[in-house]
Formats: sequence, C-alpha cells, structure tokens
Amino acid sequence: MHTVTKTTVSPLLRVFLLALSVAFAFLLSLQTIQGHAAFARSVPAPNAVLATAPERVQVWFTEPLAPAFSDIQVLDAGGVRVDLGDSALDPHDNTLLVVSLSPLEPGVYTVPWQNVSTVDGHRVAGFFVFSVGEPLAAGPTDPQGENGSLLQYPLDPLVRWLVLLSALGLLGGIVFDLFVLAPVLSRTGHTGALQEVRQALATRRRLLLWAFWVTLLGSSLAQLLFQAASAAHVPFLSVFGAPIASVLSNTLWGQMWLWRMASLLALGGLLIWAYPWRATPGNGSQGLPRVMALLVAALLLLTLSLTSHGATLPGITAQAVTADYLHLLGVGVWFGGLLLFAGGLPLLLQGFAQRERNTLLAPLVARFSLLALLSISTVIMTGLYSGWAQVTAFRALATPYGVTLMAKVALVAPMLLLAALNLLWVRPRLRREGKDYLWLGRFVTGEAVLGLLVLAATGLLTSLEPARQAIGPVESALTFAGQSEGLDITTSVGPGYVGPNTLRVSLVDNLGRPVDGAAVDLRLTYLEADLGEQVAMAAPLGDGTYLWANPFLSVAGVWQGEVTVRRADAFDARTAFRFVLPKASPSGVLLTPDPQVGGVLLALVLGLIGAVFLMVGFATGGMATRTGLAIVSAGVVGVIAGIGIGANVLTVAEEPVSNPFPPDIGSLAIGSRIYVDSCQVCHGPLGRGDGPQAVLLNPRPGDLTLHVPLHPDRDLFTLINQGVPGTAMAPFSDKLTQDEIWHVVNFLRTLQ
Repeated sequence: MHTVTKTTVSPLLRVFLLALSVAFAFLLSLQTIQGHAAFARSVPAPNAVLATAPERVQVWFTEPLAPAFSDIQVLDAGGVRVDLGDSALDPHDNTLLVVSLSPLEPGVYTVPWQNVSTVDGHRVAGFFVFSVGEPLAAGPTDPQGENGSLLQYPLDPLVRWLVLLSALGLLGGIVFDLFVLAPVLSRTGHTGALQEVRQALATRRRLLLWAFWVTLLGSSLAQLLFQAASAAHVPFLSVFGAPIASVLSNTLWGQMWLWRMASLLALGGLLIWAYPWRATPGNGSQGLPRVMALLVAALLLLTLSLTSHGATLPGITAQAVTADYLHLLGVGVWFGGLLLFAGGLPLLLQGFAQRERNTLLAPLVARFSLLALLSISTVIMTGLYSGWAQVTAFRALATPYGVTLMAKVALVAPMLLLAALNLLWVRPRLRREGKDYLWLGRFVTGEAVLGLLVLAATGLLTSLEPARQAIGPVESALTFAGQSEGLDITTSVGPGYVGPNTLRVSLVDNLGRPVDGAAVDLRLTYLEADLGEQVAMAAPLGDGTYLWANPFLSVAGVWQGEVTVRRADAFDARTAFRFVLPKASPSGVLLTPDPQVGGVLLALVLGLIGAVFLMVGFATGGMATRTGLAIVSAGVVGVIAGIGIGANVLTVAEEPVSNPFPPDIGSLAIGSRIYVDSCQVCHGPLGRGDGPQAVLLNPRPGDLTLHVPLHPDRDLFTLINQGVPGTAMAPFSDKLTQDEIWHVVNFLRTLQ
C-alpha cells in the first residue's frame, strides 16, 4: 500500500504555474484602452469654435472623482496657462471639474485634464481643444484618455487575478471544509490508513488556506502601491507617504482597501483558532470559529463588490453591486471549494483499499456536487445580469471588454461540462470495482485549470473600461418621419449624443415635390426633468430642406422634438418625435442601463435563483432534513426578494412623471376633439378665456395662450385632473381618462 506522506509535486501547483504562464502571455499581447472615469462632455465642447470667450471651462466625467488627484488646465497656443489655477470639483456634482479663465484673446486653446476615479482608483488623462474667434486649423481632437498602456499599470490584471483567486479560495475552502469534508470524515472511522489520511488532509487544508491568506495579503499590498503610483503619477518607489495617504483617505477604493485589510487580519486570527496544528477534520470543537471565519471571508468579498464596475453604474448601483456580490459568493463556493478539493484529492486517491476509497469519495462528490449545483445556478444568472449591465448593447461586444467577456464565457462552458461529467458519469461509478475514480482526478484537475483561466479573464475584465463606455461612435443621425396637412416631414438629429447636434427638416408635399418658403419652428424639450425648452426657427437651405445648427443637448436621457410648419396658403402642419440621447464623446458613446429594466431583471434573477434553491431543497428532503430545510429557506428568501423588488419597480413605474404621448398628429386630433367637447365652452376656440360661458364665471377663465407656456406638462395634467380650487375649473378625473388628459395637454400647447 502507498504511503500518504510521500512528498509529491501538487497537481494544484502545476495548474497554478500553467495558468500564470498563460496570463503573462496574454498580457504581452495587449495594446490600448481608456480609463474608467471617462470624459463625458464639456463646456465649451471639444473642437468648438466660439464667437466670444468663455468665463470658465467645465468638464464632466462618467464616475465620481478624487479631488486630490483630479485637475484641468487651459493653455494657449504657446503653452502658457490662461486659467486662474482654481480647478476644483463642483460642490454639488462630484463628476464635474471646473476652472475659471482669465480674459481670452482670439486663438486656439488646449484643455489638458487628468482624474482619478474615487470608486476604482484608476487614473485617466486626456485633452481637447477649442478656439475663440477663429477656425481650428488642425483636425478635431479626441478628448478621451491618453493612448498609453492598455492597462492602468502592466501588472494590474495579474494583481487583480491574485486578489480574486486568494479571496475566493479562502471563502470556498472554508465552505468546503464546513459542509463537505468535515461531515463526511466525521462519519468514518479513526484507525489505520483512514486516520493517516485525515491527518494529511488536515495539514494540506491548513496549508492551502494559509497560502490563500498570504497571497491575498501580498497582492493587496502590491495593489495599493500600484494604485497610489498610478493615481499620483509618480514612480513606484515614491508612493510612500502622501500618495498612499491620499488614496486611502480620498477615494472609496482606499476606504474599501482598509476594510479589506481589517477583514483579512481578523480572518487570520480566526484561522489560527479554527485550524490549530494538532486538530483533525471532523473535530467539532472548532465549529464556531470556522463559521465566524466564513462570515468574515464573505464580508471581505463585499469590499471587492463595492469597488467593482457595478458600483459605478448610475441608476442601478445597488442592483449591480448586489448581483456582483452574489456572483462572487457563488464563484467562491464553487471554484474556491474546487481548489481545496483538487488540493486534497491526491491524498484521497492513494493510501486506500479500493472499497475504502470509493466509500469515502462517493459522499464527498455527492455533497460537493450539491453545493456546486446551487452555486453554478447563482453564478450563471448573476453573470448574465452583470454582462447586460456592463455591455448594454450587442455592438459593444466588439470592444476589448466585450471580447474578453466572450473569451471568459467560452472557458466557462467546458468547465461546466466537466462538472456535469463528474456529477452524472463519475459519481455513479465510484462505488463500483475498477479505476473509474481516476477520472474524478482528471476531471477535477481540468476543471481547476479552466477555473484559473476564467479568473485570469475576470482579472483583465476588472482592469478594462466597461464595454458600455468604450462602444464605438454613433454611425448615423437619428431620423424620424411624420405626415400632417398633406406634408411628409422628415427630421434628422445628428450625431445623436450629448453635445452639439444638428436638426435637419425635409418637407415634401403629397406629389413628391420639395416645399420651400415655409416657416419651420423647432422645439426641443428634455422629459426627465424641467430644464425649459430650446426653441428656434430653422434656416431654409433650399430644395425643401431647413436647418437648425448646433442646438446643445447637454443631458443624457429622453428628449422630445416638435416641428411646426407654417405656410401662407395652408393650415399649420405639426409632427413630434422622441429619442433617447446617450452620453458620448466624439470617439464613443457612454451608455447607461435603464434603471427600470435593471430592477425588473434583478427581480427575475433573484426569483429564478430562489426557484432553483426550492427545487433542489425539496429534492434533497425538503423540510424533513437540515440540509433540505436550509436550502428551501434560502430559496424562499430569494423568491420573496424577487417578488418584492419586482413589485416595487412596477408600482413606481405606473405613474408617469412626464407626458407619455408625443404631440404628433394623432395625439393632437384626440386632444382637439376633447377640448371642443369639454373645454371650449369656457376657454373659447383659441383658448383666450372668451367662451360662451366665460361671462357667467367669477373669476373668469384665464388666457391659456399666456398661462400654458408657463407650466410643464405635469403641472397642466394636475390642473385638469384635480381642478383649480376657488374657480369654476372642476376636476376632470371622473370624466376623462389619464391618457385623454395627456392628449389635451398636447393640444393646449398648440394654442400658443
């Protein structure tokens, strides 16, 4: 019989070295990316040509900034600073940098900027230009980050990989020991070869957990040094002192790093208590400290989620962090436990008679397969959510982030296949005579290799700019077509992202002829907040084309455009359209996931995870066993959380905060009919308060042509729906539906 104390090179060590080699080879092939707090927009806009000099420069970014490391300057053509040196974050918006200017002469000016995201601690730099009183001689500039190294620092993905590997290994190792290894070994004997294996397993388990602990400590310290050097833009050996102190005190990343270190130190103390050198698996005296160690390891993972890409998502930050944290927990239980299983498997495959070996391996595989099944379902569903949140649009998969994500998914697929083979093919054969147990070692080793490579891809993903921020520029203008009063009205908005845009209107009559000589009024309104209106008369260009040059659409979200065509020989023609404006720069679109969709998807994810837990729980004994009860209870929590979040999102979404109908010809026709039937008798045919019943009322009806322009749509809706106390304007809530009232609001706008 082979002795279990024979010194061999661990298969896990060979796996680690192989994955490390692949990671280094991959890093050498990388080129360029941009940073995380990316340029969003500025005033003046990049490449703007201004008639008068501005008093200040304002630059918005996609993430909150650390003030100690963020700055903008303004240089003239000779490289001399013309700003007042007062660059600072806006006190009401921590994504906005502002600097004041001295009086500017005509010429071209350059605005170099640099920032550090307070969430992930990454430094980004870039520049743009604008001119005053003269055209730009050179081509347009790209205000996005500098085209240097692909990575924040060359070893960034490797350091992040080690942090993830060790943190997940600690959590999964403790879970594997508590819920798989210890229960199985506690039900076996304590003599002969089994006792020898128990002692060897205890030693190896302890060594692996401490190896993860030391790796996490070292990689976390290295990450702090690299982050400080990058943020302060100083050499690596010059970070000690103020740079490190500023990162720790001025950024959320630094504060979470401190919490990570506190958790790690507490975990170290608990490991000493929970895994003393003379204890053996199955000894219940260390149960309490091991449970405490598990809770601290879970808290440690939370510090990673709070500085993840999900923590920077506007509108769905809480949902994205929740999904990311559940994802880490699932990966930790599955892959972290797999590492401990793979590390101890050689000891279980030698030193036993075949009957003893199979008797021990069968329940180990059964218990770990149960944990893995629950974890994998959690990982898949939360991974889909996080992928949607960070990619948002299919064409964003062509970015470096998108390509890396697809590579990660391609590695996960065979990993799942090996896990399925272990569960469905190897496990039923473990109690048979023969050497089927050897396949268990091969499949587990292959699963571990793939898992290490998946984590390497994850380390790279967390170093890259999310796909939603690196998606390519909008390729064509937004185009809308409408018909009114015998005219085909085609309107285009380009380029269709935050910043200067151009509105072009084309008029064609019902015989296909261009219509010239009309007055074309244009109106733009932001629907998600009351920002007023932008109104202009389009300039005729001939051939039925009219142009509104350079309206500045400054805010991402839902906008409404209205076109009114006035002709001397025909009724006024009207059309309207709506469009979603993404944040963007001249080099890319900055997409923001829809908060309502994010809430519904998270509710669905939690509900599905809960359903899987319920099915597995009832299949393993339900309420009659401790294992089944625990799994069923977790499933109930997941289902209730999903229902609660979904109900909250849908309930909030029931009441529109803006008019849900654009004022197109259909809406205006409905509103006109209702106005004639219900309003004209008092307000008159033109809304001037001179209807047949007006003289009998005290106070008399107001002049709608004066009052309507002073109120947003929501206020007009409320006045019609609830009435006006102290006047003859009674509530219409029992006479008109909400939709009908919104149509009336649209018609009232035409009375101007």
